[in-house]
Amino acid sequence: MQKSIYIIFFIAVLLSGCTHHGGSQHEPQPSDTLYTAEKAWEAFYQDPQRALVILDSAERLGAMDRTEATLLRAHFYSEDEATMDTARTFCMRLLAEGGLKAKQQAEVLDMLVYVARMRDDDEGILKYGMQYINACRQMGNDAEALFMQSEMGEALIRLGRTDEGFAKMDDAIAQLDRVRRFAELDACVRAMKGKIRSLDKQNRYEEIIPVAERIIEKMSDYGEHPADYDDGSNHMPADERRPGYIDWYTGQAYAFMAYAYAMMADNQSTLNTQNNPKAQARRCLALFEQTAYSNTVGGKKMISATWCLLGEYDKMLAFYDELEARWGSDTLHNDYAIMLRDRATAARAKGNYHASDAYMQRYANLLKKLNDSERLAAAQEYAARYHEQEQQLALEQEQAAKKRLGMVVVFLGILTMMAIVFIVIIVRQLLSIRQKNAVLTKDISERISYEEKYLNLVGSSQQAVDSATQDGGSQLNTGHSTLNTEAKLDELSDSELFDYIRKIVSEENLHLDPQFGRNQLVERLQLSKERIGAAFAQGGEYGNISNFLNDARLFHSTKLLTEHPEMPIAEVALASGFSNRVVFSRNFKERFAMTPSEFRSKKG
Repeated sequence: MQKSIYIIFFIAVLLSGCTHHGGSQHEPQPSDTLYTAEKAWEAFYQDPQRALVILDSAERLGAMDRTEATLLRAHFYSEDEATMDTARTFCMRLLAEGGLKAKQQAEVLDMLVYVARMRDDDEGILKYGMQYINACRQMGNDAEALFMQSEMGEALIRLGRTDEGFAKMDDAIAQLDRVRRFAELDACVRAMKGKIRSLDKQNRYEEIIPVAERIIEKMSDYGEHPADYDDGSNHMPADERRPGYIDWYTGQAYAFMAYAYAMMADNQSTLNTQNNPKAQARRCLALFEQTAYSNTVGGKKMISATWCLLGEYDKMLAFYDELEARWGSDTLHNDYAIMLRDRATAARAKGNYHASDAYMQRYANLLKKLNDSERLAAAQEYAARYHEQEQQLALEQEQAAKKRLGMVVVFLGILTMMAIVFIVIIVRQLLSIRQKNAVLTKDISERISYEEKYLNLVGSSQQAVDSATQDGGSQLNTGHSTLNTEAKLDELSDSELFDYIRKIVSEENLHLDPQFGRNQLVERLQLSKERIGAAFAQGGEYGNISNFLNDARLFHSTKLLTEHPEMPIAEVALASGFSNRVVFSRNFKERFAMTPSEFRSKKG
């Protein structure tokens, strides 16, 4: 059989080589380290088109399967806002085809949630978010599942289902907050930031304060007891990076608190609910400015609205000057519009009304352009994406058709050769089994003939002994034979007693009774179990009475199978002293290396 496997493998390799015959002499080889997922990612950030070529080559060479390559393409397309819909198309196709591993399915669903988030598609977040939660839970990633639940809460709030959204969010945060592991810590803080964003949009500034304070408490506890949070996660920062991680989230929490207090101070309806909220805002602002995060562009951008609310215009304007230098001519976006609005506020506060009006005019004009340009860009982007998807799908369909055709040809060739090889193997095995069964059948017939001659010989010898001693002494009547009393049963040798037992079992067909065994023989001969056991162990070739009875029943069954071909196997089993057909067939095959049916067919 092993030789046949080698033959099949050789044929498969030969046919596979034939499908690539006539290719370029400079075809890339599977051993080339260039054609890997790592190399594709490295190339992507320098030349996205080159990365896609590497992917195509890796897939064609078999260095990467189709699913892995498609998933990586989806990742590449999701990195660019203009091609996110193409990424979503790939992800939907992977889900529809099925066969994804748990980790791959989680990746695909996470990508679909990301695209929905970037497209402000809250319905998509809810749809794919629930599937992503299930995938995370199957992988044992409860922390990420709870964070996704929190993000779904944000989506519900944006859709107007406020109470339901906050309830879902609070439930996720409460579960994460109870566990001291890094994965839960990080997910909890990110979920708390999401809640703060939702509270801000609902103008519920007072509720922001305790959430931000809890972030600071958790960061402080993590800094004091890092070992308690060590869960072996790859995402957990190393010792040297831990202070930066804590500072980053702590700085954001202080920025949230400063902004919330500043908004409360600016809102006359809340002035009586807090003790001097403006002072509290300045206190939190000072704590924020003590963090390293406050010196980053992200930190300054986050706190700029608070500077404006608290009248820290010089700090705000200095940062805006820095941003304008960075942006250059790239001013057609919402961040630049916000900057113009805040500059107008600062100019008016300083009494420079002319400059304030000019900034506000520019702000209004930019908003109009943004609205127009957004609509135009959306239409152009949609057309470009649609055209790109058409081209991509057409190319993929063509490649898939060629690939399928080649695979079908190879498969049919391999299948044909395998069929031929297996047919040859099966025919040879059948012939071998037939020859072996014929030999076994002949051996069984010879053994039956031998048993009959032996029993006749034993009977003749016994009759001679009986005749010679007819006038000499009393005799022991056994029912079918007479044994000289000078040689009583308990005085017989083991071999003599064995021959005697075999003779009476054969003559009286005792073995054909399924219930007949050692106990019945003991009662019949009035000998001890030990004496009868010794006769079989020392005087015969069977070792014990069970083996002897089993052999006698099996040889009787061969007679029935030969002389009564019409008799069902189940009836043969019962007539031979077996309790059922299953036991009979099993013992028959163990004894004769063939089934009762095979034996009957050979004799026939």
